[in-house]
Amino acid sequence: MALLVSIVVAILVGGMATPRRHVATRTLVLRASPDTVWQLIRTVHKYPDWRDDTQSVSVSADSEGPLQWTEVGRQKSVSYRATLDEAPHRFSSQITDDDLGYTGEWQYVITPTDSGTRVTITETGEVGNPMFRFFGTHFVGYTREIDACLRDLAQHLGEHAKPQPGTP
Repeated sequence: MALLVSIVVAILVGGMATPRRHVATRTLVLRASPDTVWQLIRTVHKYPDWRDDTQSVSVSADSEGPLQWTEVGRQKSVSYRATLDEAPHRFSSQITDDDLGYTGEWQYVITPTDSGTRVTITETGEVGNPMFRFFGTHFVGYTREIDACLRDLAQHLGEHAKPQPGTP
C-alpha cells in the first residue's frame, strides 16, 4: 500500500512541477496544392471523411459570428470555435468546453512550396490536472494528436509524408 501511495504522490508532484501551459508545433510537406489542403482543413463538417479520430461533426446553425462546431470521437465530444479564418493560409480553432481538464487552440498555417504545400499545426494548450500533465508530458506527448491529424491528411491525399518538428 505504501508503494502505491508513493507512486501516486510522485506522479502528483511530477505533474505539479510540469508547466500548465505548453506549445507544440509539427509540420508536414505535401504535394497537394494549398487550395486543396485549405479546403480539407476549413471544411470542418467533412472531417469524418479523412480524420480517423472523428466520427461525426455537427456545425452550429448560428450564421452570426465565428464558425462553431462539435466533433464526436471514439471516447468523447469536443466543441470548438474558429478564432482565425484567413483563407487560404491560416485557420485557428479553440476548444470552447470548460469541463475537459484541458483547453487549447490549434493554428493551421498553410504555406505554398515549390512542389506543393507545407502545413504547420501549432497547439497552444493548458492542462489543469497535474496527473494529466505528468502523463501528457512524459508518456503521451503533446504532439500525438497533431501527428495523427497530419498523417490522416497525407493519407487522404494519397501521400505518405511524415510529420516533423516545426517552428510556430
